[in-house]
Amino acid sequence: IQTALEENFVFKDLTRQQLTPFIAAFDRKTFEQGEKITEQGDPADYFYIIERGAVVFEVNGIEVGTAGGGSSFGELALIYSSPRAATVVALERTSVFRVEREIFSSILQSQAEKSEDSKIAILRKVIFLKDLTDSDLKKLAMAMTPMFFERGELLIRKGDVGEDFFILEEGEVLVRDISMGSTVYEDVTLGPGEYFGERALAKSEPCEANVSSTKKGMAFKIKFITFNKVLGKMSKLI
Repeated sequence: IQTALEENFVFKDLTRQQLTPFIAAFDRKTFEQGEKITEQGDPADYFYIIERGAVVFEVNGIEVGTAGGGSSFGELALIYSSPRAATVVALERTSVFRVEREIFSSILQSQAEKSEDSKIAILRKVIFLKDLTDSDLKKLAMAMTPMFFERGELLIRKGDVGEDFFILEEGEVLVRDISMGSTVYEDVTLGPGEYFGERALAKSEPCEANVSSTKKGMAFKIKFITFNKVLGKMSKLI
C-alpha cells in the first residue's frame, strides 16, 4: 500500500509518518473474474489499490484501459464528489486494498493545502511573476487552488474566453492547434513547473489553442479576476 501511495501524485508530498495512519485504515476485498468493482455513474465510495490481479476500465461499454498489481484508481471521483466515470471489472481473480471516502478526504485535505512558502516558490518560477513583491506573491498564493485531472481531459478549449491561469504541479499537457492570426505553430508539450493560459488572460481574447492532458496530474489555477484585483491588468506583466 505504501509503495502505491508514494507513486500516486495525489499523495506524493506526504511523509511516511503521515501515511501510516492512512495505510492502517485500508481493508482488503477480493473480486472474482468478471465481477464489477465500480459501476459508471454510481456514487464514489472508495479509493482502490490493486494488490494482485488485473482490471479493465470501461466507459459506455467501451474498453479504455487496463491496470494490474500496484496500480490505484478511484481518486478523482472522490476528490470532486462526482459519480464514477468508468466501470471497473476484474479480468481475473483480483484482490484490492480500499479505503472509505471520509478517510480519503481527510488525508487529501492535508496534502492538497500546500504551505504558503511552497506556493510562493512555485510562483517565483513563473517568468512574468518573478519580480513581484513578497506581498503580491503572498496574495496570489492564497488564491491558488489545486485542480486534479485524468489523462485525456480537455483543460482549455480553443475559442473559449480564458478565465484561469494554470501552473502544472504534476502530469503533462499538450498545447495543440496553436494559431495567432494567420500564423500556425507546432504543438507544444508542457510538464511540471510550466504554465499556460496567460496569453488569453492578458489579451482578453479567446484562447488560441486547445490544451489537453496526456498524463493524469494536478495543476494550480488562479482566476483571471484574482490577477486583476491583486496586480492590476495582467497585460502589463506579460
